[in-house]
Amino acid sequence: MQVEERNDGSLYYLTVGKTRRIARLTFNGMKEYSEAEVRREFLVVEKALFDQQTLIEAGERVRKFYRDQGFLNASIDLEFARLSATDVAVTVSVKEGPQTLITEITLKASNPEFQQKFEKYLKKELLKEPYTDRVLNVLRKDIREEFSEQKYFQA
Repeated sequence: MQVEERNDGSLYYLTVGKTRRIARLTFNGMKEYSEAEVRREFLVVEKALFDQQTLIEAGERVRKFYRDQGFLNASIDLEFARLSATDVAVTVSVKEGPQTLITEITLKASNPEFQQKFEKYLKKELLKEPYTDRVLNVLRKDIREEFSEQKYFQA
């Protein structure tokens, strides 16, 4: 449906067309996560009304899901194919890319005893973890708490 304001005195002009629905929703390219997990993040299902903006937002949710798991270069491609006047096929192609993991932690501190102790703790907790916003927030929190406990500054 399209709504336009007219200049001839009438307020609105409505153009109504046939409603298009998603007849087929296909996912491919997933290796780390199942189709069910990706569908759960996508939130759009077969038989739903076809709306490009809603599908783009759904693709962005899936990309964010992958990013939150450390797949920083994941990309989601959407393809639309008209099957009939009322049916559309949607293909969601996932390119995961490699998961970014923390492989090394180096701490520079003026206190060698603190540096060695805290670096050991960080390596135990964070090595091999996915590099994500959640992990970085935990790291920031742990550093603030340790500095506060050691009286380096007041948190």
